[in-house]
Amino acid sequence: MAIALMGMTLAQPAWADAPQDLRLLAERGNTVAQTLLGLDELTGQDMPKNEAQGLLWLRRAARQNNKQAQYYLGLAYDRGQGVKTDPREAVSWYEKAAAQNFAPAQNNLGFHYKDGRGVKRDPARAARWFEKAAALGDQAGQTNLAQLYDTGVGVRRDPAKAVEWYAKAAAQGDAVAQSRLGTHYRTGDGVPRDAALAAQWYRKAADQGDAYTQDQLGTLYATGEGVPKDDAEAASWFAKAAAQGEVDAEKQLGGLYSSGQGVSQDPAQAAYWYEKAAAQGDEVAQTDLAVMYDAGRGVKQDYGKAAYWSRKAAQAGDPVAQTNLAILYYYGRGVPRDAGQAASWFAKAARQGAAEAQLSLGLLYQNGEGVNVDFTKAYVWLALAAAHGEAEAATARDALAARMA
Repeated sequence: MAIALMGMTLAQPAWADAPQDLRLLAERGNTVAQTLLGLDELTGQDMPKNEAQGLLWLRRAARQNNKQAQYYLGLAYDRGQGVKTDPREAVSWYEKAAAQNFAPAQNNLGFHYKDGRGVKRDPARAARWFEKAAALGDQAGQTNLAQLYDTGVGVRRDPAKAVEWYAKAAAQGDAVAQSRLGTHYRTGDGVPRDAALAAQWYRKAADQGDAYTQDQLGTLYATGEGVPKDDAEAASWFAKAAAQGEVDAEKQLGGLYSSGQGVSQDPAQAAYWYEKAAAQGDEVAQTDLAVMYDAGRGVKQDYGKAAYWSRKAAQAGDPVAQTNLAILYYYGRGVPRDAGQAASWFAKAARQGAAEAQLSLGLLYQNGEGVNVDFTKAYVWLALAAAHGEAEAATARDALAARMA
């Protein structure tokens, strides 16, 4: 959800290039000059920064009903620029500018009603303000209104209307709208599914530096969805997104360095990017990083770190990590040997359908390791693992059945 910040530039009259002329006109009561002078002093643009004086000029213009000054005064209270942050005061000034059909103020007012900042939360009222701004061509208002239609907040969910407003904002260059429009074409939500169009809109947002979209574009190139499959191009986009801290891109880039797809194989780089993603909580990256520490691939072998990262992912519910942590407990690598803990983690993974864990849990029940001997449970888990394609499980199941006969 986008609030319009200092992105709007006032049209500068010819006389505004001369600070002395600007100040003279401001002192004579010209509200445009007062607003321009206030902004210059508030931000330190074109003259020494003086927030207090800048706010004084904005107030003088705002009290004379200059809508731009009212908007920027509201923005100052929103951002705590030269004043203590005060959402209520911000809303008060936005309302004055919005009443004069000033679209950026209408958009920001919608933002406040949506989130309940300075006013009682009212998504329906937020939608009305966003619609006013959108109808005046404000791209932030168009994007925000589209997001409400996308999510059904404040309005009935309507993917087609979401697409309509995203398209208007996207045509004006709004990166968020371009990205969301790409996703709608990719999924066929509100429009006929068109992966090629999705890629085109993703490319526009990605070229503007949007990290999430760079990651999504990388995925399209990695899978050949809407574009020719190109691992090198995928790696390039993942790298751009990863450099901005996009967690999925960090993980994907790690995978490419691990396998040597689109880049020269480099286990150390793979571990580096996996660790970046793992630190942000990505379970797959945590699991893959743990495997690298266990094997000493790309990093110095460290069973303690293997156990640490396996546990992180296992506690988040990743069945592969749960299986790996169970193995570490069974053999005592990086943790004290504990067959009971091994059985517990195998059980968690087995219940999620992990065939290797089902096989291992079946064998523990058969042999009474970490659990009491229970041939019935052993048979059930071995049969499930066999059904999932574990050949060893089928052999063990049949041998156990012979013993139980």
